[in-house]
Amino acid sequence: MKEEEFVKNYIHYITQQLPKVLIVTFGLSLIPIIGLIIGLIYSRLSIIAPFQQYIPIRQKLISRWMLKILFFFLITIHFVPLIGGFVAPIISYINFYTFKSLFLKQIKPGDKFQYITHK
Repeated sequence: MKEEEFVKNYIHYITQQLPKVLIVTFGLSLIPIIGLIIGLIYSRLSIIAPFQQYIPIRQKLISRWMLKILFFFLITIHFVPLIGGFVAPIISYINFYTFKSLFLKQIKPGDKFQYITHK
């Protein structure tokens, strides 16, 4: 399989999981504190980790710290009933968009794409 085709299929596969992840994180986020934590862990494992494994550590750390500052303000809204349910999906979507963009910046035409397989 060509690298470009693999990248396209890889992104498509992860993007297909996004609606399910947003629904699950919304439901979990309705549960105060514990639900938010579980929802964000689920989100990170489902749609963010697949991109993070291809991003250099330095770039990943800088992005994560900048996002943590933004997320701190969003988490304070989590304690408002019903509105707090939207916090985890918003955080998940921002993370998804950020790390997908960083992943795409790593891919240059003609580069060999290193396949990471999980057994």
